[in-house]
Amino acid sequence: RQRRSLRRKQHVDRIPRICYNQNEKTPSRMCRAIGKGTKMENTEQAKAFFQSDIFATEVLGVEIVSAAPRHAVCRLPYGRRVSNAMGHVMGGALFSLCDLTFAAAANSADISAVTLSSDIHFLRPASAASGTLVAEAVCIHDGGHTCVYRIGVTDESGQQICEMTGN
Repeated sequence: RQRRSLRRKQHVDRIPRICYNQNEKTPSRMCRAIGKGTKMENTEQAKAFFQSDIFATEVLGVEIVSAAPRHAVCRLPYGRRVSNAMGHVMGGALFSLCDLTFAAAANSADISAVTLSSDIHFLRPASAASGTLVAEAVCIHDGGHTCVYRIGVTDESGQQICEMTGN
């Protein structure tokens, strides 16, 4: 019995406090599933891990350029397949690019992270003719239990297309 409680205590120590149920001293079901992180130490490990994100990597074609703890860069080669009725890159494609970039940066540390909230501002349209968009995620606040990231998307000319914040 002592051995089982010791194992449970060791497991619980690896889970952030935000995941605890308020009424009990046990991790919530969601956080038990998350558990310890993926420990992605380099870009190649991040690419391999996120290859299973079929929508972002295969449907949209988002590519991870670099991933390090609290920082990542991804790109989205685009064309008609991600255009809306007005001939611009769809907002959903931009959000998905930001979301994968955010995930690559936040999950490159030693604990798996999920999004609590995100907010995106579309600053100017990106013509869907063809080109590449680049997203960069940077941790702007690390509070231990929650972090805040800023994700900026620019086009080939360096014009900022949108900005997302997520935690």
